[in-house]
Amino acid sequence: METDKSPKSPKKSRCELCDYNARDVSDLNKHFLTRKHACQANGNIMETEKAPKSPHNCRCDLCNYSCNNTKDYKRHIATKKHILAQADNYTFQCEICDMKYKTRNGLWKHKQNCVTIESKDAFSGEVGNIGMKNCKTDDTPASKEKTDKDMIWELMSQQKEVQQFLMEQNKQLISYTKTARTGSNNNNTNSNNKFNLNFFLNEQCKNAINMTDFLTNMKVDVSDLEQTGQLGYVDGISRIFLNHLKEMHIYERPVHCSDLKRETVYIKHENQWNVDKTKLSDAIKAIAQKNLNQINSWIEKHPECRDPKSSESDRFVQLSHEACGGSSTQERTRLNEKIMKNILKVISVTKE
Repeated sequence: METDKSPKSPKKSRCELCDYNARDVSDLNKHFLTRKHACQANGNIMETEKAPKSPHNCRCDLCNYSCNNTKDYKRHIATKKHILAQADNYTFQCEICDMKYKTRNGLWKHKQNCVTIESKDAFSGEVGNIGMKNCKTDDTPASKEKTDKDMIWELMSQQKEVQQFLMEQNKQLISYTKTARTGSNNNNTNSNNKFNLNFFLNEQCKNAINMTDFLTNMKVDVSDLEQTGQLGYVDGISRIFLNHLKEMHIYERPVHCSDLKRETVYIKHENQWNVDKTKLSDAIKAIAQKNLNQINSWIEKHPECRDPKSSESDRFVQLSHEACGGSSTQERTRLNEKIMKNILKVISVTKE
């Protein structure tokens, strides 16, 4: 019994793409705005303009590995794959501090600031041989141009060192002039203390070894690497540095600390005593690198470490982790500061 007042059944709206039936056009329009419909329209790719894929923020070019967060990247750095690749990929090595680089250009840049390289005379006639140790003789214009650039950079670097030396001398002269003009008892006391420190460094320690020679003569072996694995990076590197210092008489040491609170460090470099905390920090890095270079020797003595299921493999990972001193530059810098404090406590001298 159907009359004129009987309501007609509504036409159902449908989305064939999503296999969705809506009650009316309004519901269908709402469906068109949903993520499900947008993904179906884009080829079933779960990605919209409001939710783009997160880019790969961290990448290790050495291992061809990329990840989205720092946590995964740090975990990758600690793996045996990365450590072995890092140990085998560096072919250019510094002759003195044993640091390794991938390219000759990287090694050349390192040598400009390497604390362990003995500086040559400022204006000697050997400047013409700069950059020719690691390359073959070549008379081409490109080779000559590269050699000329190396000579210019070397001369500029030497000129900068001379200027810094003259500035330090001027500061010392000004300080001595002020001390001579003052007549108070306090200033006289400071002058006496300064004189005693100068006497200690320039007279009693005049035969002390240079820091560069100290690092060159230092021998680090596999046992030092194993001790670092047991003690940790800070105590292990401190032990290597201090053991070699304690073997020397106090007047023969290349480093002294005159003020432990202010961390005033005197380093003997090129037969001159100068306040230079940076050179002590560089020396710590050089010793840590010497210790890290023992990894390959340890692997040769323990070839079974290459088997991931062996106990030696776990020991290798621990040694490598401690020898690296952290997974980031910031962490290594913080640990090196702790090593420096351990050293300063031993080399601190008392003014008398």
